[in-house]
Amino acid sequence: MALEHRMSVLPSGHPVIAPVGELDLATVRALDDILTSAARLSVHLTVDLSSVQFLDTSVLTVLLRAHRRASRRGGGLVLVGVAPLIRRLMAITGVDDELAVHDSPDEAVVAWQTRAQLGDQRRARGTHRRSRRTVRRPAAL
Repeated sequence: MALEHRMSVLPSGHPVIAPVGELDLATVRALDDILTSAARLSVHLTVDLSSVQFLDTSVLTVLLRAHRRASRRGGGLVLVGVAPLIRRLMAITGVDDELAVHDSPDEAVVAWQTRAQLGDQRRARGTHRRSRRTVRRPAAL
């Protein structure tokens, strides 16, 4: 099923993807394709949900997957224009711990720039953040 959306590019070069309507299992593949295309423009993706009335957990999964792909390349995905009901779904599912929410695309750009500056400072000091993931090895028998 086709997904109605708008895509623009901010002066900073960051793409803003703005889906319209309801996002669910019927439109999730199209959303994934759109996010993959946008990721070719920049590792910093902004998804504007201000014209979305509903979304389900399959959409949250696609958003998280896109965020993780972009994060591995030094970027990420942020959300703007998130309705209270969608914020509640994010909180219930724990997605709000991983996906940042901002009030506007401009605010998201400032967050990207601040994050990049902090990363540059940490690398210069040699104190960049290491992965929080730990590998658990089975105990020797």
